Amino acid sequence: MAVDPIIRLRGVGKAYDLVTAAGNMFTRYVLSRAHHALRGEEFWAVRGVDLDIRAGEMVGIIGPNGSGKSTLLRLIAGISEPSEGTVEVHGRIVPMLEVGVGFHEELTGYENVFLHASVFGLTRRQIEDRLRSIVGFSEIGEFMEMPIKHFSTGMRTRLGFAVAIHCDPDVLVVDEVLAVGDGPFQLKCVAALMGLHRRGATVLFVTHNIRHARTLCERILWLDHGRPVAWGPSEEVALAYRRAVCDEALGFTSTADPAVEPAATVDDVRLTAPGGGVRDLFRHGDPLEITLRGTAHASIDAPDLRITVVRDDYELAGAAMARGSGPLPDRIAPGPFTWTAHWPEIFLNTGTYEISLTLLSHSEPVLRLPQAARLRVEAPQMVDAETLADLPCTFSLRT
Repeated sequence: MAVDPIIRLRGVGKAYDLVTAAGNMFTRYVLSRAHHALRGEEFWAVRGVDLDIRAGEMVGIIGPNGSGKSTLLRLIAGISEPSEGTVEVHGRIVPMLEVGVGFHEELTGYENVFLHASVFGLTRRQIEDRLRSIVGFSEIGEFMEMPIKHFSTGMRTRLGFAVAIHCDPDVLVVDEVLAVGDGPFQLKCVAALMGLHRRGATVLFVTHNIRHARTLCERILWLDHGRPVAWGPSEEVALAYRRAVCDEALGFTSTADPAVEPAATVDDVRLTAPGGGVRDLFRHGDPLEITLRGTAHASIDAPDLRITVVRDDYELAGAAMARGSGPLPDRIAPGPFTWTAHWPEIFLNTGTYEISLTLLSHSEPVLRLPQAARLRVEAPQMVDAETLADLPCTFSLRT
């Protein structure tokens, strides 16, 4: 028998007027005067979201800045009303969306605990019973008699999170407020989220830490420009997102004009050991040569070659540029050419890596080769140095 989801969204969207949504009166005045055409124009921060989230599920929400992640959490938390569609949430929902929201500046830390927790539905007796645990988790006991207006951002985060996890949430909604905490406290918060999850709570959190989302969550929602790009198993969505981010950062999402003949074409890309044959399997510490053979169809002035090495989970492992590593010709004349890059040693962990190449002229790409070759590495043990970036690399160019 199917169980009804604890959170259900159908066709959810949130629109703002570009002028009236501005942060203050002066900004609204300037926008309305300088951009009169914006009056009444809508900006959809989120649109077309359909979700069914099961009770006890941990869900991550990822995407670039401005993609609508925080807006969606506000809709789920009931802080904001959707402009279209429906949002259904069952059970006690505890949101932690912004640092210090719900705190009163003139009240002490202790007084704010009672205020904050009562808003989330705890009785005075329940708060008293949990007060020692809340303060202990926050690790700011010596400051609890001070007005919270004197608290740092980190102290507010600690106290707000400590209160939230002690309020018996059926649904805990957490924005990127954890990003302002220090490393040990972030680990402590992650452990607390896992504890709530094991006790059956549903946890939704926005994060830019894709590794956290991938390892902690059952499913991930990927938003971009307010629209869902992918919604599904965490491993699948996290890797797709990382690949898209990596390709965009390296310029591989640009599309060439089919009517314009490329400046060059590639005949062959191969990985070799110096003096040895072609291979794709190398050991940690082996030398490595990458050879690109191609044909220039026009003169390529001030040529350069960029090599990027990306792990199979789309984390950048290294990069190198030819220009600056040694003398290079001023141009590649029309006809065949060969680039060779040589590393005396590669310090990479066991795994599979994708090698992408970009041919440039005056620092502008003229030919992009995403995933031009695959490199497999065997290492005797995990090593700290997992990059090609800081190792000496020499380039040669023959025409």
